[in-house]
Amino acid sequence: QYIKKIRERELKDSDREQVNTNLYNLTKAEIYVDDSSQLKGEELKKRCCLMRKKYGVDIIFIDSFELLCGGNTYLPTSMEEEMEAAILKDIKSVSVELDIPIVVLSHISNSAKMKLGSSEPITNHVANHILENIDSMYFIWRDYRSDIAKFIIAKHKNITEKQEIELKFIESIDKFVDK
Repeated sequence: QYIKKIRERELKDSDREQVNTNLYNLTKAEIYVDDSSQLKGEELKKRCCLMRKKYGVDIIFIDSFELLCGGNTYLPTSMEEEMEAAILKDIKSVSVELDIPIVVLSHISNSAKMKLGSSEPITNHVANHILENIDSMYFIWRDYRSDIAKFIIAKHKNITEKQEIELKFIESIDKFVDK
């Protein structure tokens, strides 16, 4: 809401105070970025351990899984799947060892995006080598012609079937809220 007001030069003094407070809190947040790609298991583990020990991080985000894998389209499918499975196993073992969650962000194909809107479980379209090595899987699906989105819980240890939560997308501030 504030971004739109800033753009349109409609920010009130009370809004300005809240924006300043939020910006101050953001500047105090400890955010560490390592923009390396194609890390192998041991190097990934070493960097995560360093971040945990040196900075005390409580959560690690990896964006994107495809960059971590190197996006090698010249490998046969079976070799690519083996490489992805090995990377996911490494990530999971680091998460367990450091006792922190590691969130891996990824892109999905257009054909899988289309199936997100269907009644068919999205996990049917995710390779087994990926499903076997993750604890949970979530998607946000939005038809770009609408402001309605779905938060989809595709896999979680406490649920047996896909769960969906409808959200409203506020484009002016790039935010999802309860519908």
